[in-house]
Amino acid sequence: MIKWLITLVAGGSLLIWSIAAVDTSHAHTWLEKNIPGFWSFFGFCSCLVLIYVVKWLKKSGIQRKENYYDS
Repeated sequence: MIKWLITLVAGGSLLIWSIAAVDTSHAHTWLEKNIPGFWSFFGFCSCLVLIYVVKWLKKSGIQRKENYYDS
């Protein structure tokens, strides 16, 4: 519960900082200009995708059992 609260507070403060302090007048895309905290959200989603892809690769046979080299 405390971890989720800390995560939400950190994310909220990052979003507020992004709205208040980041200059979007030189944004390259519509997303950067109109969605506050876009790069933070993009980085978080990319991290989640990376985690789930690695979990899928692990289950598909890349990871060996602990005693693989013992035999």
